[in-house]
Amino acid sequence: MTFMEDHEVRALGHVIDLLQRRFPDVPRERVTREVMDLYHHYEFSKVRGYLAILIEREARERLSALPVAVA
Repeated sequence: MTFMEDHEVRALGHVIDLLQRRFPDVPRERVTREVMDLYHHYEFSKVRGYLAILIEREARERLSALPVAVA
């Protein structure tokens, strides 16, 4: 695991907050897990400028696909 820069920590926190507002029925822990799973998938990427946007988009797709009862 690499060291997260302060701006990445803030950006991912913002992504989690955004997704939590968009998916209020999904537990925050689940939202956080999806975001962090995606972060770990991309953590060694050389181009990191749009990482938060990419993670937010993919996490939104994953959370949208959840059955309501599973969320």
